[in-house]
Amino acid sequence: MEKGELVPDEFILKMVASILDDEGDNPSFIFDGFPRTIHQSEGFDKILNERNMALDHVINIEVLEDEVIKRLSSRWSCSNCESVFNTISNPPAEPGICDKCGSKLIQRNDDKPDTVRNRLSVYFEQTEPLIDYYKNKGLLRSVSGDGGPESVFNRILGEFSKSGN
Repeated sequence: MEKGELVPDEFILKMVASILDDEGDNPSFIFDGFPRTIHQSEGFDKILNERNMALDHVINIEVLEDEVIKRLSSRWSCSNCESVFNTISNPPAEPGICDKCGSKLIQRNDDKPDTVRNRLSVYFEQTEPLIDYYKNKGLLRSVSGDGGPESVFNRILGEFSKSGN
């Protein structure tokens, strides 16, 4: 992860299967950032089929590459209480210092600009093909990632309300 590479598919699929098994009679779920490869999607399809479950929607949040780099490389976390800040959208009151406990803020290796660029390269190679995969299944809903979290969230909710789910 620190290099911006993906966790192995088999590990992720076992984890997802376990999560779904814990759902019991309430198979409502939202996964953020999963699946990330065609292989994971095919494995996920198999897991769902084995549990008589199906996807209703797959949301694709569209954000320009430069904006992704800017947003992710602006993320910092507290070295003590692990509170997360963003120097653009949620800056600490005092730069470099946690508002909650006063400890030093650090940047995770996977949020540094060079690692983010590598993560994007991995995305374009391995994850972007999922757009067509889910579009061909009639499940893809794309929304603009422009603006703040609340406006993006409202656009996502709008996609759900269009279909009555």
